[in-house]
Amino acid sequence: MVEQGVWTATVVCMTVSLSISFWAGHRFKTVWPKFAFFLIACVIGIFLFPLFGGLWAGTAPQQEPLIDPAFRKQFWTVIGGVVAMAYFGAWRLQKIIDSRRKKIAVSSPLWVKL
Repeated sequence: MVEQGVWTATVVCMTVSLSISFWAGHRFKTVWPKFAFFLIACVIGIFLFPLFGGLWAGTAPQQEPLIDPAFRKQFWTVIGGVVAMAYFGAWRLQKIIDSRRKKIAVSSPLWVKL
C-alpha cells in the first residue's frame, strides 16, 4: 500500500513538471524563458514529493514509520524523473509534435487541403 502511494506521488510530480515545462516550450521560442520555466518546473516537482509524503504521514499517523522511509528511498529517483520530464517537455516534446504535424500535413489527401 505504501509503495503504491509513493509511486502515485512520483507520477503526479513528474506530470506536473512535464505540464509546466511543455507549456513553456510551446509558449516561448527562445532559450532563456524555456530555461527559467524548466528550473521552475524542476523545483515545483521536487518540492511536491516530500509535501505529499508529509501530508500522507499527517493523515495516517499509524503508518508514518512505513511512509517516511519509503519516500526517502525514492527521493533520488523522483529528482531524476522530474528533471528528465522537465527537459523532455521544454525541448523535445514540441519538436516531436511539430514533426508529426508536418508528416500529417504532407500525407493528407487533397480534399482535406481544400
